[in-house]
Amino acid sequence: MDPVRPSQLRELLARAGIRPQRRLGQNFLIDGNVRDRIIAAARPSPEDAVFEVGPGAGALTLALLERCGLVVAVEKDRRLLAVLAGLVPPQAPVELIEADALTIPWAATLLEAAGRRGLQPERLLFVANLPYSITGPALVRLLAGERQFSGAVIMVQKEVGDRLTASPATKDYGSLTLLAQYHGHVEKLFTVAPGSFWPRPAVVSMVLRFTRRADPPATAPEQVLFTVIRAAFAQRRKTLRNALAAGLGLPADTVAAALAAAGVDGSRRGETLTLAEFDRVAQSLPVEDMHREG
Repeated sequence: MDPVRPSQLRELLARAGIRPQRRLGQNFLIDGNVRDRIIAAARPSPEDAVFEVGPGAGALTLALLERCGLVVAVEKDRRLLAVLAGLVPPQAPVELIEADALTIPWAATLLEAAGRRGLQPERLLFVANLPYSITGPALVRLLAGERQFSGAVIMVQKEVGDRLTASPATKDYGSLTLLAQYHGHVEKLFTVAPGSFWPRPAVVSMVLRFTRRADPPATAPEQVLFTVIRAAFAQRRKTLRNALAAGLGLPADTVAAALAAAGVDGSRRGETLTLAEFDRVAQSLPVEDMHREG
């Protein structure tokens, strides 16, 4: 099923009294080729259940319904949800939920919907053109919180995609990069021009595929590891030794000894360390002191 054309979309929304709202990140996908590439990347099957955030006018939703066992789509705008409900075929395996996506559990909601339909999905997938306004917190939840999802295909701003896939010692490399590496593998698929949306956003978008790891590639406790990582990036211009001492509230000599034990030069900056190096540092630091300080 083709997405609604721009002229049709304007008419549909006008009849419902809706004007796209920038504060809600409402830029609707109107490019059928982009839609098809996203669906192909997600590879949904009739045995899978899919969770979608910000379905908009249903470009992805309607295509997903033709390929998977269940779609649960969460939309904050009540009027927009009513438009989408009118586009969904009768008896389609879909549940449309009016809610702020950041206030409800994703995997649990999807599994509850599957249970009501007597489904036992093989995989839980996340597929979405993420609204710009919630990209940051939605990504953190997807990567670190909603671990029942085996994978995701998402569209985000290109600059966010660059951060998720950055290499050490680059300006885009940071704690979000390492969070993605810890929990899985993020792959850049393709960029999407502003003309693929209505209204046109001011930025280029990027489609990414996330595949979750069975086990994290680190041995330090996750909370400790990311406390160290966040401290290292909180003051990027400082040396690692000084940033960790300030950020963790530990004596400088304690941090220096931990870095030496980890085989990491304390004069480096945090943005140059790999996940494996941060793991060694986190293992060498006195965890009890960190917990007492924080």
